[in-house]
Amino acid sequence: MDTLKNIATDCESVADELASQYGEREESVYFRFNVTHGVGQISLEEWKKISEIVTHTKAYLQDSRISAYVDSVVQRLCDPSSHSTSVSLALLCGHAPRQMVGGEQLPFEFGSTSYKPYEPATMIGRDDENPHLSPASLCDIKVVEKHPSRHFISCEGIYSVEALLAELANALRIQKRENLCDEVLTLLREPSNPIILCLDNFETIWEAEANVRSSPIEQFLSRISNIPMLSIILTLRGLQSPLNVPWSNNRCILAVKPLDIDSSQLLFKNTSGVSMIDTYTEKLLEAVDGVPLAIKLLASIVQEGIETTEMLRRAWEKERTKIVKHGNDRLSNLELSIQLSLDCPRMRQDPNAIDTLAILSLLPDGLSKGLLDAFQTHLPRDFSLHSSLATLQRVSLAYSNRTTSTERIQLLSPIRHLCRANLPKREDLVGGLISFYTEFLNTDSDWTDGTLHETVPQELLNLHSVLHDAISVEQVDRSLMQASINFTRWSLAKGNPVDDIIQLVADKKAEVSLEARADCLSCLAEMFLDRDKLDEAEESLNRAVELHRQAQDVLGEAYDLQMLGVVLRREELEVNDNPSLYGSLLLLADLN
Repeated sequence: MDTLKNIATDCESVADELASQYGEREESVYFRFNVTHGVGQISLEEWKKISEIVTHTKAYLQDSRISAYVDSVVQRLCDPSSHSTSVSLALLCGHAPRQMVGGEQLPFEFGSTSYKPYEPATMIGRDDENPHLSPASLCDIKVVEKHPSRHFISCEGIYSVEALLAELANALRIQKRENLCDEVLTLLREPSNPIILCLDNFETIWEAEANVRSSPIEQFLSRISNIPMLSIILTLRGLQSPLNVPWSNNRCILAVKPLDIDSSQLLFKNTSGVSMIDTYTEKLLEAVDGVPLAIKLLASIVQEGIETTEMLRRAWEKERTKIVKHGNDRLSNLELSIQLSLDCPRMRQDPNAIDTLAILSLLPDGLSKGLLDAFQTHLPRDFSLHSSLATLQRVSLAYSNRTTSTERIQLLSPIRHLCRANLPKREDLVGGLISFYTEFLNTDSDWTDGTLHETVPQELLNLHSVLHDAISVEQVDRSLMQASINFTRWSLAKGNPVDDIIQLVADKKAEVSLEARADCLSCLAEMFLDRDKLDEAEESLNRAVELHRQAQDVLGEAYDLQMLGVVLRREELEVNDNPSLYGSLLLLADLN
């Protein structure tokens, strides 16, 4: 629609230039119909004057010269030779700039070859990848000199080998279509014609045949990959490439990583037009995990003046991925782009993939590969966690983070938020997740054990998320309460105390023993004491003392009394001013 609007509102000088370049020849492909009288003063928004436009247009079309012009268009459309034309609407409207080589613009000769790829105006945060990326790599002057024939084919909307062959025939200017496959192969095999064939968005046709045992597209690639003068480049979502193709051993698979924070900020500034990155933008860019599409769409909202960065940050906190859209296609709507991967055949082929993704979305730090086997024991026997995680990585919904001490399988933040909000969670899998992390905490509860500091702290963010969700919706039992106590003490030991979990448990009406309730109050008091909330700490400890006494837990009562002594020392009180406490401390001394 934007392209058509640009054509309609373009100035006459551009129309004259296009007509001279594409229209004044026998194989003309450019026709411009412009009602020259009567509609010039009608603005685009004046829809009430549509009847006037219709009247003037009918009169315009009845002109004998215009009628003959229409006949020329029809004749051109019906001419078989026009089907292979390389001039696209995007090229005519300036959305496909002419190829730049060595700073000079190469002439575009109509009919000489297919639409060649052009170098993007900006390639931000891809310095290490630029030599390998397409279409940027196809515009490198060394590549141009070695491979004068380069063809960039978009596979979007292509779902079969037959459709791909038709696109290749158009690109290669093949007129004869009786046996298309043989014609394409014959031209590709010409020994004096080094060719680069770049198949962009290859996942469309690749995923369409995911369920086919002997994939025709894989057979076709295997067949053409043996052609000596042909180089093949595929760009696709996911990591799984077609087999039986002798791919180059020199980084044949290049995984495009998310942008780092500096590159994210640069992309945001270039797209939005802002000169400075404020704190709201910094937090927003951190939240989207360096996903270029998300950054560009958020920046476009700022560029249009629809939202300030502060308002956008607040909207993200409430609506997450719902705000990251600019249109209704995969390149202008983040949720739609993610949904394409969710709906692909390889995901549908794996019966556990969506459920695994839903569970993984509950873990903000992803899942440690070192814990996969232990986690599997808490899941149904017929549920294959390992194979489903492999599926998620193949379609790029999950990735392996190797920057941590133990490799982790994680989701990018926008994907995680979308899946957490929209995907249903199986109760048995959620139960398995809770039991796994509960057992993990209760087994490794001794924060004084130095060896455990290599594993437990890495899971604290996940533990918080799982415990919070479990306590909010489930009946708290002894095991879950003990896990909450252990989590809180671990957070205290790491110097990053988190109080909401133990507070939730303490406020919950749980059917647990007096001893368990007292232990919970003691832990809550530790958190109050860490935050200098001495009155609250004393109140919790007094309640804990009473419960431990009722449960005849002498050690628990002794610990509470010791903590009360610490509270009183912090309040700078004299022990002798509190006779009852003095007697209790004597009891503590006897116990010791």
